Amino acid sequence: MTITSHAHLRMNERITPMGFNFARKFAKNEIESGVPSFTTFKDGKSKTKVINNGIIYIVDDTNQCNKVVVTVYLESEYQE
Repeated sequence: MTITSHAHLRMNERITPMGFNFARKFAKNEIESGVPSFTTFKDGKSKTKVINNGIIYIVDDTNQCNKVVVTVYLESEYQE
């Protein structure tokens, strides 16, 4: 699993400051134990919204062998 620089920046802003490698491991553990909310398919890409511990992760899971965390935000920031 990898994270984009944008997702790392958002994790530092919204959760707590953390190094890139720690952020990647943290996100991986959270996503694996989280609840997938829904998946969208657009332009050949699959993106899944995963919620865990009040944090929403948007994950590009087009390549199941290398999922990519695209962005992160708090559930309290989410507006439908």
